[in-house]
Amino acid sequence: MNKPLISILLPIYNAEAFLEKTLSSLTSQTFTNFELIAINDGSTDGSLKIVEEIAKTDPRIFIYNQPNSGLIETLNRGLKLANCELIARADADDIYHPERLELQYRRMNERPEIVLLGARTVKIDSKGRTLYQEFQPTIKSDILDDLAGGFGVIPHPVAMYRKSAVIQAGGYSPEAKYCEDVDLWIRLSEIGEIPNLDEHLVYYRVHSESICSVHWKDQRENIKKIATKWQKSRNKEVSENSIWNRPPQNAVDLALFRANQASKQGHHQSAIRQSLIALKHSPFQPSSIRTLIRSIINAISFQSPAVKTEKKR
Repeated sequence: MNKPLISILLPIYNAEAFLEKTLSSLTSQTFTNFELIAINDGSTDGSLKIVEEIAKTDPRIFIYNQPNSGLIETLNRGLKLANCELIARADADDIYHPERLELQYRRMNERPEIVLLGARTVKIDSKGRTLYQEFQPTIKSDILDDLAGGFGVIPHPVAMYRKSAVIQAGGYSPEAKYCEDVDLWIRLSEIGEIPNLDEHLVYYRVHSESICSVHWKDQRENIKKIATKWQKSRNKEVSENSIWNRPPQNAVDLALFRANQASKQGHHQSAIRQSLIALKHSPFQPSSIRTLIRSIINAISFQSPAVKTEKKR
């Protein structure tokens, strides 16, 4: 096997429900010259067995097994284990576009000033069904504006970065629990360029056990401290358009937001499912009822000329 050019860093903790599909999407990348460092962070389910079985037939997979240490310590250990200058982050519950590595590797090679490179995301539900596409900004100035407000506009699960730059920046900070990506991206922005590709290269799964669902209060508080400190160090005003100034979203708010986004982008069945989730949590809330009715009407009436023409071919 040729010397790998990319190290994929994959922390794993109790991900048996999704892990096989994640690994399949990574091992079937069009760019094949990589090592996959799978760090099992003390999983108590069948995650370790799944990755061990797949590793038997794929020598690119290296498994590191450790007692549960948390994500930040796991990521810093992965930095030490990685043999390549280019590191591609991956999460154990997401699915990757087959050209993800190829497109990011090409851009990083073309532009050595880039120290961090993201891409756009497609949000999917726990069963892998498309909810909606996100359109993260692609240029540094817009990205910096969003980072100043605490928004993670370079999605961590599809980030590729230079190991030397991350080490220069100090690695992942233990003080940035639940927002370790935003904190590191801010520090990397002082070293080099941090764009996003405009392609959608990860199917980003949202479910009840994801960090943004379980630890959103601590996440917002930590982001506020980090972003505020950074803005003051740059002699800039703290952004009013910030994640911590937005009202917290409960399960109903999130489901309605996802339903509306799905409906706008033509994913009408997902819109109906998300509306039903909102109704389950709040059966008599008028906005939930209105959103469900609108989603059903859109699903029934959705037969655009473009779709009809496509069917005839």
